[in-house]
Amino acid sequence: MVTVKQAVTRATKFVEDILAGEELMNPRLEEVDSSENGDLWYVTLSFLRKEAATSLPDAIRGREYQREYKVITVRASDGEALSMKMRQPV
Repeated sequence: MVTVKQAVTRATKFVEDILAGEELMNPRLEEVDSSENGDLWYVTLSFLRKEAATSLPDAIRGREYQREYKVITVRASDGEALSMKMRQPV
């Protein structure tokens, strides 16, 4: 069984691997939860990510950073990251 600390480490590595080559800054652990039966860990991570300019005024100002939140599902039995979903901040 994977501990909560191991699940967070695996989730963080998964995000880094999936989004390799993108500029991610200021990562944070936001929340960790487990499924009712204990088979899954739900790890919520956030980070700052550069947003592409969507209009001429944005392009003139330059690109800005936006905090994104991702929920990574990690299987508790072996630590495999199964999915990454967007989460809106509360």
